[in-house]
Amino acid sequence: MTVSRFALPEHVDFNNFMDVRTSGERHIDAHPESEFDLSDLVDASSVAVALLVAWFRYAHVHDRTIGFSHVSAALNNLIEVTELAEILPLQDDS
Repeated sequence: MTVSRFALPEHVDFNNFMDVRTSGERHIDAHPESEFDLSDLVDASSVAVALLVAWFRYAHVHDRTIGFSHVSAALNNLIEVTELAEILPLQDDS
């Protein structure tokens, strides 16, 4: 099975959160396995973490497999501080 890639925009904030979330959920619906590529994401914020959690939960409920790749060091630190590193499917990009 081929993993389908979904690229995040440069910025995720309160203004575009729902649009990006909905686009990601549509992608999850259309593909049994998805990689969410965060390489373009500039922001490391709680909004971005909330988005990843929302997609993770959505995928789980809909029996889909997702992963998050190219997570910046700053965002990874925020994920660790919020104790979500063991829960979110972060891919090792090394």
